[in-house]
Amino acid sequence: MRGLRWFGFVLVAVCVVGVLVVSSASAALPQVLPETAGKTAASTSTGTLTWETTAGKKVSCEKVTGTSKEAGTTPLGEFHINFEKCTTTVAGIKFVCTGLGDTSGNILSLGEYHFVYDTLGASETNALGIAILFLVNTMHFECAGGITLIKVEGSELCLITEPHVAKTLHAFTCAETAGVPTDKVYWNDSGTEVKHGSPPKAGEWGLGASENEENAIGLAWAAGFLILWLNAAKENVSASIMG
Repeated sequence: MRGLRWFGFVLVAVCVVGVLVVSSASAALPQVLPETAGKTAASTSTGTLTWETTAGKKVSCEKVTGTSKEAGTTPLGEFHINFEKCTTTVAGIKFVCTGLGDTSGNILSLGEYHFVYDTLGASETNALGIAILFLVNTMHFECAGGITLIKVEGSELCLITEPHVAKTLHAFTCAETAGVPTDKVYWNDSGTEVKHGSPPKAGEWGLGASENEENAIGLAWAAGFLILWLNAAKENVSASIMG
């Protein structure tokens, strides 16, 4: 978990609202234009991200930082996200949450991201939209005195607000209610509908959390972010995400 992996966008946590929706007709993943091999970024957050389980437990992280590198000119790559100053509150007492092998209050998450087609809500069914699917490597964290050892695995689906507008900063949101992700369906590069459930199970994706290796329950993120792409010269790139 210690090796730094770069990925092609920067995450900056903010309070943003918005959903986007996508056509499932295409059999190819959305592309980030212009197509520049290995776009990279570093990230800094300005807001709070919340993890919530279907059992009602919450972990709040005050800061989120990340790095990435796109795989060539493809719409996917590896991500490295560090959730910082993470805590949970039990019976009015705040406890620090820490990933295994991480410094106190930090939870490191690694994995792969994809841009996918997405549709959400009856009012958006005719709108074209794109989402980011985070495929999260299995990770562990615990909150001393508050939550026992938690294993997290699965995926998180976050909607991009204006994917087709060329600009240097793109907003996206991850939404949930009581540990269940708001967005539950996307389309893969074969044009096949995929259910994004919670917790993850055969044929479905979604984040799942299990305490002390017991049965998994649902887990989801609630946060807003901004995406910033950089070229090889570390200059900001005005990008659009097109299907």
